[in-house]
Amino acid sequence: DAVVLHVTLRDWFAGQFLAGQAASDQAAAAINERSHKLGIEPHRYAARIAYAHADAMIAERAKSS
Repeated sequence: DAVVLHVTLRDWFAGQFLAGQAASDQAAAAINERSHKLGIEPHRYAARIAYAHADAMIAERAKSS
């Protein structure tokens, strides 16, 4: 059976941001450090900032359309 995923552009951008962060030990460490200072679980903090970056990318994309 085929699996159909409904991924928005926002989801795609957020996922790409997360993949980039995960590929960098320094970025991953910074996310862990910041999330602990804020009292947020690291994966929730990473998702929050990933979607914030995705929203910014979409806003910039809209400007050039």
